[in-house]
Amino acid sequence: MKRNCLVIGIILLCVGTSTITMIAQDTIKISLSTSNGHWLYVGGSGTGNYTKIQDAIDNASDDDYIFVFSGIYYENILIYKSLHLLGEKPDTTIIDGHGFKEVVIITADYVTIEQFTIRNSSHNLPYSYQRGIRVEANHTTISKNIIFDNLQTGIFLDQTSYSIISENNISQSCHGIWVLESSDNTITHNTIYDNTFGVLMSSSSKNQIIANIIHHNYEDGILLSHSTQNIVLNNTIYLNENDSIGINLDEAAYMNIIKSNIIAFHRNIGISTMGFFNVISDNTIQGNGLGIDLKAGYYNQIHRNNFIENHLDAEFTLGAICRILIPLARNNWIHNYWDDHHIRLPQLIPGTLSYPPDPSIPWERISIDWIEIDWFPAKEPYDIPKMK
Repeated sequence: MKRNCLVIGIILLCVGTSTITMIAQDTIKISLSTSNGHWLYVGGSGTGNYTKIQDAIDNASDDDYIFVFSGIYYENILIYKSLHLLGEKPDTTIIDGHGFKEVVIITADYVTIEQFTIRNSSHNLPYSYQRGIRVEANHTTISKNIIFDNLQTGIFLDQTSYSIISENNISQSCHGIWVLESSDNTITHNTIYDNTFGVLMSSSSKNQIIANIIHHNYEDGILLSHSTQNIVLNNTIYLNENDSIGINLDEAAYMNIIKSNIIAFHRNIGISTMGFFNVISDNTIQGNGLGIDLKAGYYNQIHRNNFIENHLDAEFTLGAICRILIPLARNNWIHNYWDDHHIRLPQLIPGTLSYPPDPSIPWERISIDWIEIDWFPAKEPYDIPKMK
């Protein structure tokens, strides 16, 4: 009798365990978005679950869901189908590249990768292999991941459009996010820190960098290089280290909008631009060595910003082609708040006029002190949050 009871108990235990696993998988299906695709599972103890993520990808079809249970998966995966790859929890579902190649490569459109830790790309192979995620497709969603210890780049968008990078924690790379020759992408609500550059945008246009927290990177928080018509909005960028710059626009960055950001506590420069026709408005620029530095850029609009507690609020350099163009080749300072301006007069912005503008003939170069003017500075700071 005791033996029969023991056998029956073991059977019930096995059935119960299997039932729990099936219920868990059904719960996962219900709690996540439904689609016409099938569900595949990696890890866990369910019948038919895969042990490798790549095996599940290879056996999936477009629009399928792959759910990965918590665990460490030492793999370098290639997503070449339109799939939804979902981890159980971002801090316990880990794809580890074991120091070899890129950890994740995405070549198909309409891929989602969500709730993973992605780490440990190549440390020895050529630089191009040292990336956490490389995207060579469109309409990609990378969300709620922890991405760190990837020597070159955390997330690399290469000729990508209409992708969303959101709510990721990205650290310990040369570039947290690198966007190359890409357009119409959105980078939003990420925390990006302890990289060399927070976000690098190269030869890219019409992208949006919105509501990210970018701090304690070793050089620039955001660098726009040869990039146009991008929007940098509502970011908090602070305490990027050494001689870093909060937001840096090079000489070929033009028609960008830098709006409603907090740029604070950089020992070097809050915002620097060498570009043209950029709009810098409604920002709080606080506690920097130099608030804004316009390095040979013309026709920029700087308006409704709060300049607070900077060692020097602003300066500029103009390279005049000829004297006739001096009044035209200027930047427009409009209704900014200057915390050290207490008189009913225009605010003078100190700068330098260089003639001729060609640095290849420095022995003929003449530099003289010059000014630009905010004719109607604001009397009170604007209602833009500042760093506490």
